[in-house]
Amino acid sequence: MPPLTTDAESLRPLTDVTEVLTCPDGAPPSRDDLRTALREWTFSDLIRTGKEPPPDLAPVISWLERNTVRLADLSGDQGPVLARRMLDRISRKQDGTVAAANTANRKRMVLGNAMDYACEIGGLPSNPLKRVKWTKPRTLRTVDPAVVINSSQARRFLAAVGSQGPRGERLKAFYGCMYYAAFAPRKRSICAGRRT
Repeated sequence: MPPLTTDAESLRPLTDVTEVLTCPDGAPPSRDDLRTALREWTFSDLIRTGKEPPPDLAPVISWLERNTVRLADLSGDQGPVLARRMLDRISRKQDGTVAAANTANRKRMVLGNAMDYACEIGGLPSNPLKRVKWTKPRTLRTVDPAVVINSSQARRFLAAVGSQGPRGERLKAFYGCMYYAAFAPRKRSICAGRRT
């Protein structure tokens, strides 16, 4: 059996979706306690030791065991509804605001891999995420003029860079191309071909 992940970037999406896969009965633990228990016990290698969870996490773990949707429910009639809830949750930050497109897409990949693994080990007959249509969030493309360098600032900047000797002259040409061609960051790295 492969080791469970301890990578925070992989734990966040799993913790996020677990929040929406609970059916609270009685008073649920606080959100912070829930996330701590998931991060420090449930999604860690410690669970494989056969030991009991730490005393401070035990009540939260017990609550999760009683109130979390069973894996089999993801392949039943409620599967698409639960999959949609998971996808909606990873598209938002903890405060409920919309997450950046790259963040949501990365979390979707982690979640998809976890579901594929569940299928691989026989926990699920098929990946429930593939039963729903999900449109990837788009990256915001608007530019705030207050944070973009203006032409006067650009001329002063390029003059200051150019006065730094031979390397400064090369950087002046590089930054000048970026500014006057209005290249996006990805295009700049392609055109640069290497770091200067």
